Amino acid sequence: MSEPSQLMTEDTRATLYVALLVLSRGKKWVLLYSTWRHGISLSTLYRRSNLSPGLSLLVVGDHKEAVFGGLVEAPLN
Repeated sequence: MSEPSQLMTEDTRATLYVALLVLSRGKKWVLLYSTWRHGISLSTLYRRSNLSPGLSLLVVGDHKEAVFGGLVEAPLN
């Protein structure tokens, strides 16, 4: 991954990488959007998703510290 995640541990990332191996083989995981880094803006998420067309892993954390997500087709507009 291009930088440490605020939401995923390295163990979680490694588990996901193995599970998504066919889709992610040879690809570098890059952080496209983070509310900590880019602010809370849906339009910024959409704009930044245009930087990497194709499949993306969307990871979301809630106020109760639950983490969930899914594989999405980017761009997200």
